[in-house]
Amino acid sequence: MNKRNFIRFSALFLASSTLPIATSGSSPRAVKATSFPDPIFIPTNNITLAVYKLGKGFPIIFCHGFPELAFSWRYQMNAVAKAGYQAIAPDLRGYGQSDQPRDISAYATTEVCDDLVGMMDHMGLEQAVFCGHDWGSFVVDTMALLYPNRCAGLINIGGPHNFRPKDLPPAHTSVKEVVDKPAYNRFMQQPEAPEKLLNRNVETFFRTFFRKDYLTTTNLSKLPVEAPERKLDLATMMASTQPKDPLFISETALKVYIETFSRTGFDGGINWYRAMPKTWEELQKRKLHWGLNIPYLYLWPSQDPINPLGLKVGLEDYIENLQAFAIEDSGHFVMEEKPQEVSSRIINWLSQNFSNQAARKY
Repeated sequence: MNKRNFIRFSALFLASSTLPIATSGSSPRAVKATSFPDPIFIPTNNITLAVYKLGKGFPIIFCHGFPELAFSWRYQMNAVAKAGYQAIAPDLRGYGQSDQPRDISAYATTEVCDDLVGMMDHMGLEQAVFCGHDWGSFVVDTMALLYPNRCAGLINIGGPHNFRPKDLPPAHTSVKEVVDKPAYNRFMQQPEAPEKLLNRNVETFFRTFFRKDYLTTTNLSKLPVEAPERKLDLATMMASTQPKDPLFISETALKVYIETFSRTGFDGGINWYRAMPKTWEELQKRKLHWGLNIPYLYLWPSQDPINPLGLKVGLEDYIENLQAFAIEDSGHFVMEEKPQEVSSRIINWLSQNFSNQAARKY
């Protein structure tokens, strides 16, 4: 991946008035999410992460995106734990009950990976399977680039592997983009504007983006290129008088998102976008391990307008142990829209590749 492609990189990462955000580097403590474990608080890389655990066995570490939380993995965590693995999901830095550093440079993806390594060290874990969605998928791919010895396998949900080896020619893809991701990134990198918009409209934001059959490839492809939905013009989309129901999540789950982000604000998650140039800069300073010789699972939501590329994206050129599946009729937030299918694909893949580890005692 060259610098130009990196800066253009984007998944949706999308990621009533709010309460004031935290006045220090620590995040306000949220109320307990229904049917979700209490967190443990782990010091790592000069911050504290809220980490949620279920089950015992070989560890599977789940990394969320924007605007998500460890809570977004609740279905998959339960399924993995019942299958005999240890499910671990942190609120990544800037989110939920984890700390929110003020400095934008603190949100470089290299820092997030260092957080995860410190978390593993604290928990006594040598290796884990990493599973990511949205920004989290970029995190898990970067983990294998920086710390291959800590990665037993990778699961990427939503977007394909981000680091094609430099000695290979570019993959041949010719799919027309559905949404204007560069315009969205530019907005999210502006000073103050994204926070002011989202922090004042938390419930409207989530009701807009969790609306069933709204942000889908089929629906958006019918709209003009300049339509606000295709520009990901958040202000116009949220101001629309169109009904914002039905949703693809329950009102109970929606309440967790609304209450959490009303307490914390969106500032931490937005800073991930602003730190994109810093991530590129920091990667150039590290020893990078190109290529993948570990099991890799790629799940593509077939109605995700952020990634219309499909399954044939050149991963087979350099990933020997690759499995790739479409999750049909699902938009971007596939863990919420199709929880059973996502969980089933993960469990089947784990049983094929990590059954020996699952049988051991941890």
